[in-house]
Amino acid sequence: MSSFKAYNGDISIYGAKNARLMKTSSPQGYRGDKSAPKESWITVDFEKKLVITAIATQGYGDPTTDEWVTKFVLLYFSNGQNFKPLKDEHDDINIFIGNNDSSTVHRQNIPLPVIVSQIIILPKKWNNNVGLRMELYGCEPEDNYVISLMF
Repeated sequence: MSSFKAYNGDISIYGAKNARLMKTSSPQGYRGDKSAPKESWITVDFEKKLVITAIATQGYGDPTTDEWVTKFVLLYFSNGQNFKPLKDEHDDINIFIGNNDSSTVHRQNIPLPVIVSQIIILPKKWNNNVGLRMELYGCEPEDNYVISLMF
């Protein structure tokens, strides 16, 4: 995982490597750059192709820091094309609902799973600052796998 911006410009302490779901040791998640929250996103490079089927999120884990993402978009990269937003069953960009606090895990299925090699979690709205812990779910694609739509 990597991030372009982090709290106080300190990627080594507040960067994406800390954005692990349920992480409780300090620092307790990813914290975006408060002066540039629109540039605070996380990129995950899988180094191979995977089918992404769900995502779970939490806010930043320090109870004295009320930071979490309330809405986000997932962008994916596959087959050497540009990053594209994940779409819903109506072919609209899927705006995912994030968290209401910093500790509750919010898991949601990807309505139309896709084969990806990289994914970007792009926050659109947040409470106080971008604070995030997350986990992606999926599997390796098989020659003949079946994806059932999750409506």
